Amino acid sequence: MSLLKVNTITPLTGSIVNISGSIEISGSLSLDGIDVQGNTILGNSITDTVQISGSLSTTGSSNLVGDVTVTGSVINSGNITSGGNFTNEGNISTEGDLTVSGSFNLSSSMFLSSSTSGGAFIDFINSEASSSSRINSNVNDLEIITGDTTQIFVSSSGNIGIGTITPSNTLEVSGSIKGTEKLTIGVLQTNSGNNASVAGGINNTVSGDCTFIGGGQDNTVDSDYSAILGGCCNQTPGGNSVVVAGKSNTVAGGCSFVGGGSDNCVTGNASSIIGGCTNTVTSNCGVILGGINNTLSHNDAVLIGSNLTSSEDNFVYVYQRSRL
Repeated sequence: MSLLKVNTITPLTGSIVNISGSIEISGSLSLDGIDVQGNTILGNSITDTVQISGSLSTTGSSNLVGDVTVTGSVINSGNITSGGNFTNEGNISTEGDLTVSGSFNLSSSMFLSSSTSGGAFIDFINSEASSSSRINSNVNDLEIITGDTTQIFVSSSGNIGIGTITPSNTLEVSGSIKGTEKLTIGVLQTNSGNNASVAGGINNTVSGDCTFIGGGQDNTVDSDYSAILGGCCNQTPGGNSVVVAGKSNTVAGGCSFVGGGSDNCVTGNASSIIGGCTNTVTSNCGVILGGINNTLSHNDAVLIGSNLTSSEDNFVYVYQRSRL
């Protein structure tokens, strides 16, 4: 085995140094290319500089004390340790460890491979803070690790886990979720409101601010501070209004409510329809408790039953079936 040990090698343009043994250089090195099959120590001071305009290929261990600049490719089957900054404009392919104490600048690709069961990984170490983090490729999975705990896990099937390494869905979160803007979940949803949310369902539309749709289909919330919890084809054009469920219910009055049923309509303010079918409230502070085909057009009135029509304010209208 041969050994080449010198203090400084001046630029050797157009040359390639091929050494099958060990090479130790205590000064600066500037080469067009280097191919070392043994162990390599370049520099003994952080101010030393290694500049390689060709390729760096090593099968042994390389200790690069100063700054390293490689304009070609880095191919390594051993370990490379850089005590300074590492800059590379070509590709990096390594089967061993690549340790950089300074900055790492890469303008092309880096290929990592490992024959161990733990897979290839990149460590980020802060020696002053005694902390580290890691990006680990384990077989076909990918992990982001901080504090020895896997924080984000991407499985080979494409599932992403946050706080879990066994995600069974496209996105699975173990812990709380906090958002500052809007949430949209489901299929063919439209959410153009500020601080608005669509939690599920299909083809629902939210355009009002601070609004919510819980689920269902073809529901529309186009006023501020309003909500539809579910159902189908419900609308809340009135502000501060709520539809709990049902089908084709409309709340156009402010601060009004429909609990369920179908084809109910509230246009008065502070009014409610609890349920039933084809009921209408056009007055303020009116309530229809249920039934069908009721019409309430007077203020501060209540209808209980079916086929009733109000005629005066401040009345309670009750449908009574006569007995024979």
